[in-house]
Amino acid sequence: MSVSIVVQRFRQCKLLLNEEQWVTVGEEDNSSSSCGLLAYISFGSSTSQSQVEAAAQTLLNLPVLTTGLWGDSSSTQSILSLATASTSSCSLVIVPQANLISKVKGKTIQYHGQIDKDSGEQL
Repeated sequence: MSVSIVVQRFRQCKLLLNEEQWVTVGEEDNSSSSCGLLAYISFGSSTSQSQVEAAAQTLLNLPVLTTGLWGDSSSTQSILSLATASTSSCSLVIVPQANLISKVKGKTIQYHGQIDKDSGEQL
């Protein structure tokens, strides 16, 4: 497994940075014209630039977002199509998450096979 991604839709999200600072992404009023995609991503040690580009294209073109209320039968759209539309606001938040490629062995988690920090930052 070279690239692992877990996505979550949101209207607004609040992330904790460096154990002290919070950042809020999205509209304060949770308006239906705003939406976002939170993507947790992890790279294996054999991940190449082309694999990252393919994963990014998939993520940008994945039709999982709506501008209506969720469950109202409005059609889903990709973040790329929403970003080009002038009637909506959308956000993409990328969070590095090393444990997506970890393995549980007994009562411990092993992080074998993940990319080193410097290479991960370059990708």
